[in-house]
This record gives sequence, C-alpha cells and structure tokens, in this order.
Amino acid sequence: MSADFATRSTSGGLPDIDFFDPLVFAQVESICRKHQLDFSDAFQILSVLKGRDSIFAGDSRTVLVTADRALSMAAEAEGLRVKLIRG
Repeated sequence: MSADFATRSTSGGLPDIDFFDPLVFAQVESICRKHQLDFSDAFQILSVLKGRDSIFAGDSRTVLVTADRALSMAAEAEGLRVKLIRG
C-alpha cells in the first residue's frame, strides 16, 4: 500500500495528505482506536476530513459512499456526509 501511495502521490493521483507524516499517522491511529477500525478505513475518513476536497461546504461537501456499516457509522460520528449502500 505504501509503495502504491508513494508512486501515485507524486503524480497527483491521491489527496494531499502525507501518508508518511507522523502527525497524520497519529490522527489515523486515533480514529482507528476511537471507532475500532482498520488503518485503511480510518485513513479514508481522514482523507475526506483533511484532504484536498475538505474545503467544500454545504451541498458541495464530499460524500463518503460505502457498503461498510462500521465505516459509515464512524464517518458520520466524525462529521462526514455518508451514503451507506445496502446490498
């Protein structure tokens, strides 16, 4: 995962959050513990909260779309707009 991130982050393919920044890692770890999520789910939440599209407001805010109920509940608790897809 980190090799893929390093490759794509230099080409502008991912949000402007530095995956390797110790402060970012600490924030992700905090979300993991708070909501009992794995690292990738917590990083998704932080990416929406602090990433390049976090500047939008109102109806233009990013919506996290997921079929994962735990991720949905954690994202909502963190203040994100969420669309839970039910299969």
